[in-house]
Amino acid sequence: MSQIRASIRLFIFLVILGFLVLVYLVGFLLLSVAARLSNAQLSFTRRRIRWRQLIVKWWSRGSLRILGIQAKFSGDPPKPPFCLVSNHLSYLDVIVFQAQTGCVLISKSEVAKWPFIGKLSSLFGTIFIDRRRMQDVRRVSELIHNALRVGEGVVFFPEGTTTNGQQVGTFKSSLLHDFATASYPVHFASISYSSSVVNASNVLCWWDDIPLLTHLWGVFKTKSSTALLHFGNTPIINSDRKQLAALLQESVTKIFTRTDVHSS
Repeated sequence: MSQIRASIRLFIFLVILGFLVLVYLVGFLLLSVAARLSNAQLSFTRRRIRWRQLIVKWWSRGSLRILGIQAKFSGDPPKPPFCLVSNHLSYLDVIVFQAQTGCVLISKSEVAKWPFIGKLSSLFGTIFIDRRRMQDVRRVSELIHNALRVGEGVVFFPEGTTTNGQQVGTFKSSLLHDFATASYPVHFASISYSSSVVNASNVLCWWDDIPLLTHLWGVFKTKSSTALLHFGNTPIINSDRKQLAALLQESVTKIFTRTDVHSS
């Protein structure tokens, strides 16, 4: 039964995704034509962002429904432009955050090379960073600044990797440098998963050496699960990037809920 469920979900997922990509591209083309006719480039940029955010939210919320993931939110999400950090458990985190905020994500450069997913992520505005090259931080920081300047919300995961959802990992401070220097408020959130039918830590969190497609098929097979996204109340400001990272890690830990390691 689970194999049939997964096959049906995959088919619906691909059909809806293809439709929304087509709608996004048509809308983008129409906005481009309108901008050229009116010679209003700044207006076009803002409208393009709003259009992308709308499509991303539609796609993310539809994806969660197809995957049988009920997203529960607590706290108030920040209004763009904003910078927000969170713990990181899975590629599913991206869908959950985008369903609520329509944000731009910072992702490892390897994702850009994933078949289909890399192209889709680029289309939806993802900023890729090569964590093996410290000098890439400057390039990415400039892209983050540009995104904030035009009214985007930016989300990234300072742990730099995914975990099994049992604790919050150490927050790295490199991408927080410019926010600390400018005393820019950084919001925070925590994410976790649960399920009554599977071990959420193994099936929904992607932290072991399981191939991406194998793990994704397991998610498609899972009948139902829950994602809990908890937004912190007050953003944090600190002029020292390492202190800022430590304070954010501490704040995320306080609102963090462990991911289920067994089905009930």
